[in-house]
Amino acid sequence: MNTAVFDPKGDRVVTASSDKAARIWDARTGKLLCDPLQHADSVEAAAFDPKGEHVVTASWDKTARIWDARTGKPLVEPLQHADWTSDAAFDSNGQRVVTRSGNTARVWDAHTGEPLGKPLLHTDAVWVAAFDPGGDRVITASKDNTARIWDARTGDQIGKSLQHAGPVAGAVFDPKGERVVTASEDKTARLWDARTGEPIGPPLLHKGAVFAAAFDSSGDRVVTASEDKTARLWNARTGEAIGQPLQHAGNVYAVAFDIKGERLLTRTTDNTARLWDVRPIKPIVNPLRHTDKVLAAAFDPSGERVVTASADNTARLWDARSGEPLGKPLQHTDAVRTAAFDPAGDRVITASADNTARIWDARTGVPIGPPLRHDGSVNTAVFDPKGDRAITASDDHTARIWDARANKPIGKPLQHAGAVSFAAFDITGQRVVTASWNTARIWDARTGDPIGPPLQHEDPIRAVAIDPKRERVVTTSYDRNVRIWDARSGAPIGKPLPQIAPVWLFVFDPTGERVVTADWDMTARIWDARTGEPIGKPLQHGDSVVAAAFDPKGERVVTASLDMTARIWDVRTGEPIGKPLQHGDSVVAASFDPKGERVVTASRDSTARIWRAPPTGQALVEEILKVLGPHSPEPLRLPDATSRQESYSALMAKGVETIIARARSWFALNMTRD
Repeated sequence: MNTAVFDPKGDRVVTASSDKAARIWDARTGKLLCDPLQHADSVEAAAFDPKGEHVVTASWDKTARIWDARTGKPLVEPLQHADWTSDAAFDSNGQRVVTRSGNTARVWDAHTGEPLGKPLLHTDAVWVAAFDPGGDRVITASKDNTARIWDARTGDQIGKSLQHAGPVAGAVFDPKGERVVTASEDKTARLWDARTGEPIGPPLLHKGAVFAAAFDSSGDRVVTASEDKTARLWNARTGEAIGQPLQHAGNVYAVAFDIKGERLLTRTTDNTARLWDVRPIKPIVNPLRHTDKVLAAAFDPSGERVVTASADNTARLWDARSGEPLGKPLQHTDAVRTAAFDPAGDRVITASADNTARIWDARTGVPIGPPLRHDGSVNTAVFDPKGDRAITASDDHTARIWDARANKPIGKPLQHAGAVSFAAFDITGQRVVTASWNTARIWDARTGDPIGPPLQHEDPIRAVAIDPKRERVVTTSYDRNVRIWDARSGAPIGKPLPQIAPVWLFVFDPTGERVVTADWDMTARIWDARTGEPIGKPLQHGDSVVAAAFDPKGERVVTASLDMTARIWDVRTGEPIGKPLQHGDSVVAASFDPKGERVVTASRDSTARIWRAPPTGQALVEEILKVLGPHSPEPLRLPDATSRQESYSALMAKGVETIIARARSWFALNMTRD
């Protein structure tokens, strides 16, 4: 059997076979409904028209034929080609048929069997021929390295050829007929404007030949199937990858979305078909929207509000439950790089490229006192642990400590030889750590005097982290070394820890016992901070990881990546928890709320978004046990690979089964008593 296709109502199936016949079957009983639709050679394809009244077949006998789907009788003379006929299909109205054979495709009148217009000619084999949704155009894909769009009435080519560097194995219109996606053996798929033939966005890259591509029903996503044993999802507007590749054991040669775009079917050369859930996770509230890139986002200490900082020269306060803006924008005259609440959640401090930091009333959005001025762009600004002081870091080669109540500088500037990119208080508020170029420094927060010698690297410092418990400072650099320093004296602790690649992210968990790092290899890693041993698997993204944060208990970590997603991971295993949190551009920041129930992400797509944070497997066990109480009919144990999505589902199913068993026991006991 070469093909099997349902009719539009799903009542019948037509099959095409190498035994020189197509057959129409009752889909419920499996009975043959009419005589075989006979050809003189192998039948390669068969399809119903949109009303289910007719069937078209294509055969190696160099013909296509149109049949009455009820009687099995031919309706018109054979549609004759000069070579094997490989495929045939109706348009969306059932008025025309397109066939392909050798280097040619042809359009035919479905009622008369007469050819319409000129042959659609390529210089090598035509592998695909399909109508657009309106039936007015045909797209063909060929071994001659091109796809072409044609007028279905005249056979004239529309626009220029869609050129690849290798044979084009697939081509299809989007649901509106506005765009085309092509799949090629040159290891790319491409999106094209169906009117002009101009490419849209960058090539969709694989590591092997791309055999097929398809749009979802909304036209917002494209899926590609490749020889590299993956299928991939892409944003059909921008060409950006969505999430991670869908890995298979064999070459993926066919893909299709369901009608709602929620599931994806893939077929591979290892004789398997797989069904994937591709429903995107949706934010809890509408996007928190700016008019330019969002550079930072954070919850207040209560988790009731969010502050965002944007390149549109504003910071904004938002209700974290409704997503509604609170008060007016916190206005600067240049990009706002960071924004942070004080420990009480009463004030916000912003740092801007307009050479100022500002303190604002977090309820009204009104500025409190004069700006905190520098002579260069302010890169960051944060409060101390009590909210009495603030520290700012600037391109003017200084950091400054300020009285956060009076908005006046305390002591002298903390001087560096270059722009200061980082500044923060330690957990006691007694010391400050700053970083500039290849040097970090520890300072006395009361006097502004340096503590110990500079913390020196050979190349620029990429990340600085302060251990919340052990009074250590960690610096990472482009010199590929991680260095640990005593926060009290500035003295190095041990030897530099060499890395394969520069580490540009280093974050402690709340206990100081684990850290998360990221470098250029598109992964983050979790480590035991005491032994230096890795914990769990690498946290894999499709592009560089630029930010990460632990939840309040240190059980989960959220990562933000240039692949347009944030992801939540189980710290113990390195397994992802839930699906990627999808944006339309790079995600540059992500953090949990104070209870670990939600995550806020900030993106270059001009939005911040708030998401529900799924629990770890252990947290799910605890939640179920709270419901079941101490009298569960059987023990409820955490399954292996506890953080896998499948394990969550299995665990929840087990919990439901146990609840039902308890209910039955209760009813049985009470019925007996009655």
